[in-house]
Amino acid sequence: MTAATAPTAPGPELQLRVAPARPAPRAWAALALGGVGVVALLVPLVHGWRRPGDIDTSVAVAILLGCWLVAAVQHSWRGRSEPLGMLLWAGATAGTVGFVARTWTVGASSAADGALGVVGVVGVIGAFGDCVGSAVLFHLAVGLPSGRLGSAGRRVAVGAASVAAFGMFVTLWAVGDTGWIRFVPVATITIGVAGGGWAMFTRYQVTGPVERRRLQWFAAAAGVVAVWSVVVTTSNVLFEWPRPIGMLEVLVTGLLPLALATDQTRIAQRRSERFALVMFHLVAWVVLVCGMLVLFVPGLVHRPRVGQRGLVAATIAALAGAAALVPVVRPWLAELADRVVHGDRHPADDALRVLAQRRARSARLDDLLRDVVDALGSGLAASAVELWQRVGPGTFECTVANPAEVHASLRVPETAEWALLGRGLAGPDATAVWLPDLSDASSDRRFRVVPVCYAGELLALVIIRRELDADDFSDEDQSILTEVARQLGLVLHNAHLDSTLTETLDELHAQAVELRASRARVVAAADAGRRRIERDLHDGAQQQLVALAVSLGVLREVVVSDPDDALVIIDELRSEVQTAIDDMRALAHGIYPPLLASRGLTEAIAAATRRGGGESVTFCSEGIDRYAPEVEAAVYFCCLEALQNAAKHAPGSPVDVTLASDGTSLRFEITDRGPGFGAAVESSGQGRINMADRIGAVGGTLHWRNAPEGGAVVAGSVPIR
Repeated sequence: MTAATAPTAPGPELQLRVAPARPAPRAWAALALGGVGVVALLVPLVHGWRRPGDIDTSVAVAILLGCWLVAAVQHSWRGRSEPLGMLLWAGATAGTVGFVARTWTVGASSAADGALGVVGVVGVIGAFGDCVGSAVLFHLAVGLPSGRLGSAGRRVAVGAASVAAFGMFVTLWAVGDTGWIRFVPVATITIGVAGGGWAMFTRYQVTGPVERRRLQWFAAAAGVVAVWSVVVTTSNVLFEWPRPIGMLEVLVTGLLPLALATDQTRIAQRRSERFALVMFHLVAWVVLVCGMLVLFVPGLVHRPRVGQRGLVAATIAALAGAAALVPVVRPWLAELADRVVHGDRHPADDALRVLAQRRARSARLDDLLRDVVDALGSGLAASAVELWQRVGPGTFECTVANPAEVHASLRVPETAEWALLGRGLAGPDATAVWLPDLSDASSDRRFRVVPVCYAGELLALVIIRRELDADDFSDEDQSILTEVARQLGLVLHNAHLDSTLTETLDELHAQAVELRASRARVVAAADAGRRRIERDLHDGAQQQLVALAVSLGVLREVVVSDPDDALVIIDELRSEVQTAIDDMRALAHGIYPPLLASRGLTEAIAAATRRGGGESVTFCSEGIDRYAPEVEAAVYFCCLEALQNAAKHAPGSPVDVTLASDGTSLRFEITDRGPGFGAAVESSGQGRINMADRIGAVGGTLHWRNAPEGGAVVAGSVPIR
């Protein structure tokens, strides 16, 4: 949504400086309280209140409690208004009190045997702190990520855990055996992991996207803890290294409170889902490999001794077994990880992954668009997703929709196109201005309109809708939509190029096929023309010349004996010679008219119209000049063929012959008033094929059609430049 900006009065620009927000007094109080807690943790270590040889574990516990204090201070410093802060403070305080009292009790001397004394009182305080800490930890695990319990069942579970913790304290106080206190942390961890794990998993399945990301961040930290614990435990079982194991496992659990303190940072909100998936796979592989090691290493009754050669072979066998299980377990693990992390919904950026996979596999465009729309609907919790593609200027049609519905075409004015291209993503306010019809149809739901463009051209629109009671579109959702639209623009542009290229290749292939056929027809026509010329010469001019030779022989015999008969024979020979000349001239006109070579196209066609039709043929020319011989010959013989067809199929009807040129092309048209082509206008007779071949050989085009007022029209155009 965009906020309206009020007009400002002219004048110098006013610059406003926003002072940084100052921390609230409670934030300073939290910082001071955290400092006191850190000092309290350092006191037992400085004064040596510990069991001899237990310095490493004491330091590790102090560091762990310091992490809880840091998390509590950080949460209060940011001023968050949720129960998580109070739980962090309660857990850190209870743990600090229990740690200080426990270390002092262990390190101090008993006042008197059998009497409670100061040591007993401090031990009871330590037990109370540990028991309160266990209850707080369970409450924290059940209420993740904000600390709110929500349902009545969770409240009952936390109440039962608090009663159990108080019962543990009463038991420890009544028995008075301070040695039991060291088992309280173990019980705390067991209760927190067992009870809170299931509660966190069930909440993850129904919570919103923001809380899901916070839980994913915490789960990633828990995965690091699990991996470290499994690796360290396996190493100690097999190699008795590293030592001490308790210190190492306690130290790494400090990541959990730090994850709670940083679950709303920018990196946590952006990368939590990816980290959770990675840690899920890593935990699975570590458990698998360590389990194989423990299974294959012999002699688990006792630890392997130094120098045992079988240990190396067993380790190799374990790793080989784990590698062999990779192709079997990997698909199951991937499906399980997606189900655990994403539940029934796909991740928000799943559309980008689907788009990249389908492009890499060169999937069909329809399948790719359908998969992307489905992924957007699932990943962004949308009630409807539609893809509208441009089918004409300002006209869009819905080609893919989830759920599938029948939609009318959408009109998008040019001004709206420019507005959508400039905004990149439009909400209800902008849509109400530029696309009121679409806004009215979506008034009962939250929606966004995302333009899909390439190089400043609007190719499609993605419309995504959510119910009014659902969460609004977050910044991450809108950035995912923008990136999906950008990649879809490239996909649609490439698809358009592919379609255009395919059509061009089909046209080129058809032209190549036609060219080969035309060449074959030209060769065949040339051969037929040569045979016709040979036949005409044999049957016409050759016979006349033979007759002339015979007549000349007769003339020689009678020229002396009968001069009068010789004169008659000479007159006959003169007539026969003229007839032979006329026949040769007619034959030459069929090969290449001399008039066309000497006077050009206008004179040659005018003479042909006079010979062929007389007064029934009208000839008109405009702007005709001399052209290349092959161009003139192609146009001349094409017009001659059309005139012969008109004389054959429309004898006696008027015929109009037109020649015109605009400097770039030479156009001709022959129109008669006969019966026309009729239903055979689409067919191709031999005469039409011959004309098309002649015009096509010089790069021209030829068309024939029925005239509106009756008759046939043959029209063509030849480029002259």
